[in-house]
Amino acid sequence: MSERIESIDAVMDLVAAIVEVLDVPLPSNALTDERAHHRLLEHRTADLRAVLGAVLAHPGPLDDTADIIRRRLADWPVTYTPFDFEEREGQG
Repeated sequence: MSERIESIDAVMDLVAAIVEVLDVPLPSNALTDERAHHRLLEHRTADLRAVLGAVLAHPGPLDDTADIIRRRLADWPVTYTPFDFEEREGQG
């Protein structure tokens, strides 16, 4: 295995891009929103696995990897109604 030294900034940017992919709001209680949330997570995690798998198979600059992850993230925006915590608290 070849020795590679990445800057801490590049590593932190990659980790931040991964968190952005996985950080989606909870859906409302509507069944259609719950299904959309589930599909969104499936698509985002599949894309993330593909990108990270390619990095493991063909290592390259991590800066490029974070950019690729963010571009793929843009393909899967949140399209469902997020859960409204404030509304829920007012029902108490």
